[in-house]
Amino acid sequence: MIRTIPVKNLLQPWRDNFTNNPSLPFITESSLLGLDLLNEFLTRARQECKDFNGLRIYFIRYDTVTDALKEDNHHIKLVPGTKVSQVSLAIVPVKGFDPVTLAGEDCEEGGSILALSFCDPRVASGPAAAGTGHCPPACNPPRTDSTN
Repeated sequence: MIRTIPVKNLLQPWRDNFTNNPSLPFITESSLLGLDLLNEFLTRARQECKDFNGLRIYFIRYDTVTDALKEDNHHIKLVPGTKVSQVSLAIVPVKGFDPVTLAGEDCEEGGSILALSFCDPRVASGPAAAGTGHCPPACNPPRTDSTN
């Protein structure tokens, strides 16, 4: 899902859910992103971020409070016994990216940033949810073990 989000109220809690839970399992084997959605994101990033020249990919976890994540969500799994999801991704535009030092600044403006969030639990299905996925649960070909 592409949208401008508040850094303190959304992106930072997602990041904290990942970094503050290092002992949780990392069950996400792969993530998928459609080219149409990526191209749309890149177009918006070029329009909204002066000097945009890179992308940062954050590891995140959604939670049951901030994101209304439910145990029966069909496109992202809740880690059993917790209030957070499996690892997901959020991509944000970066300006001043240096490919040698890997330095760069997130294109934050007014406390908000454009983000492409994978498998956002607030979008259960339909066109808004299309374009991103995680394996598990959406593995193709389907997995034969108990995690799918």
